[in-house]
Order: sequence, then C-alpha cells, then structure tokens
Amino acid sequence: MTPQELTALIESDVQAVGLAAVGDDRGCAVRCMAVAPNVHASKTLTERGLYVELGAVQAETILQKLEAFALAGQAMSPVVARVLKWLAPTNGGLDFGDLQTMQLIGSLTTGGLFTQEEYDAISAMSLVPNQVTADDVSAAMAVSRAK
Repeated sequence: MTPQELTALIESDVQAVGLAAVGDDRGCAVRCMAVAPNVHASKTLTERGLYVELGAVQAETILQKLEAFALAGQAMSPVVARVLKWLAPTNGGLDFGDLQTMQLIGSLTTGGLFTQEEYDAISAMSLVPNQVTADDVSAAMAVSRAK
C-alpha cells in the first residue's frame, strides 16, 4: 500500500484518524490492518492443493470445467491447456495469488465458464490481511502533513 493509499484508508476510519492524531502509529497500524481490504499473496497449488483448499466437489468441478474449455477450441483454450499442465503435481503448480492468474480466472468467469461463487472461492484462496506497520503509518502521515 502506498503512503497515499494508507493516508486515504486512515482518513476513511474515525478510529484510525483518532489514533493517528494522538501519534499512536502502532495502534493506528493495527486498526488499519483490521479495516484494510485483504490482498492477494503468492499461493502456488497443484490439483491436489485445490482439493485441500476447495474441497473435492468444488475442486473437481472447476478442474473439469477447465479441461473441457481447454478442448473447446476457443481463443483462450491453448492458454487454459497450458495452465492445466502447471496444475499437475509434477509441474510445480499455479500461483493463485498472481495478478495474471486472477485476471485469467476473472475473464473465464465473465465469459461464463465459472460461477461467481466459484470465482470467489478461487480468489479467496490467496487472500491475506494487508500488512501495515507503525513505520508505514508514520511515513503516510509525514506525506500527508507535507501537502
């Protein structure tokens, strides 16, 4: 999160504003982590990992949809075919926290391959709390005061 984004987050929360105003950067950081949106972090999974994360039924449904799409002759079918290879346990897996991976899943959802529920489940696998430190708050407040 940039100092400007953090400043906007602080200013959007009454409690964070109060903590920042009295110089409690640590308390403000804790509050910001509680109210900040989660972010995607690297999470590399194979087919087996999908089963663990999503459960057998949902993981199998998603994998079968990907396999069918890879054979469908659509413009993105070759890309999906390659992604399926990466999901094989012997090939190291696919990073579900990667922006390009999530953009692909998003476009497949928009195109009707995945339901919104399936997209949300895939997206949630790599979400982690946004990390904010007291030093981040200090830097954001310094930038804010300099304006």
